Amino acid sequence: MNKNYISWILLILLVSVFSCKTTQTENSDANKSNGNETGTEENQTVKVKFTAQTYEIPQLVNYFPMEGAYLINSFRPLGWSDNGLFAYVIEPADEACGCYFFEIYIQNLKNDKIEWSYKFEKEIHETDYTIDSIWATHDSLFTAKLNEYKIISNKRFHLRNGQLNNKGKNYFFNFSKETKFDDDYQIDWVSASKLELKEENEETPLFSFKETAYEYVLNTGLSGYLHSPYEDRVAFIIWQARWGYEGTPYVVNYKVVGAELP
Repeated sequence: MNKNYISWILLILLVSVFSCKTTQTENSDANKSNGNETGTEENQTVKVKFTAQTYEIPQLVNYFPMEGAYLINSFRPLGWSDNGLFAYVIEPADEACGCYFFEIYIQNLKNDKIEWSYKFEKEIHETDYTIDSIWATHDSLFTAKLNEYKIISNKRFHLRNGQLNNKGKNYFFNFSKETKFDDDYQIDWVSASKLELKEENEETPLFSFKETAYEYVLNTGLSGYLHSPYEDRVAFIIWQARWGYEGTPYVVNYKVVGAELP
């Protein structure tokens, strides 16, 4: 076997080894860039790389557990970002206007600040307004804003209750309210409410929210929570039933309050 032949064999082997290493490195980088990184089995959250989204009309979530003569604002969760933002749509109940109302919000759950919103109100007799028609005519606006804030569309939302679990830890939340009797109306109004989140077997709250700015609220309660799939963060859903424009029927709306889980 001559020296030239041996040199050719060594050169081919070196090229093959280098190609294999390069392919493995490219495959590894491709997996990262495509967002194929997931949290550990203990951590339920998932890391994703945001790509431009299209958004369908979000589905209704039933946040009010009681039946009766109520006008109930609709609640339609839309999606999350991986940096604390939560997007949703509401359709406020029509009390005495003969109108259709539509509102879309992007809320920062780190401080509950509304980062962006859009509101629409029209009398129904002008045309048959629905969420379908509003979404169709404003789709480009909604798509641009939701993509700007990197909202990842979610098609299914499950409102949870009871014990909250995250990273193998159990958390418990408690909602309480205070009332004050009104001599003029001869009725109790809600004067304050408080939400606390505690880790199991711990006395000190990890999170506490108190509200006192109530106006003609007859009753309030905690529906449950939505858990972000991308962060250790939850959105608590609080319902409020208030005195209607003409007394009855009462009107029920909701409030979103964000909390971070340690």
